[in-house]
Amino acid sequence: MLNVALARARREALGLTQEMLAAKLGVGQSALSRLESGEREPRIRFIREWAEALGITPAELVADPEAAPSGGHDPDPEPAGKAAGR
Repeated sequence: MLNVALARARREALGLTQEMLAAKLGVGQSALSRLESGEREPRIRFIREWAEALGITPAELVADPEAAPSGGHDPDPEPAGKAAGR
């Protein structure tokens, strides 16, 4: 899952428009728009290039913004049926 909020925020903090960043990455503005909206998932190679252009690591770009701050996993997750109320 992409951290699209971070990607958009970094782009804006750098003073780049979607058009400017898209040109730098060699893609169309509409393609970048779909990526920033979460409508499309990029290939790993593109994630690296995108992160570099934003001055962040690929890990930051793919990090779940709602994950636990420790970065760890839940040692005792609930089964899917229970979590869904089934």
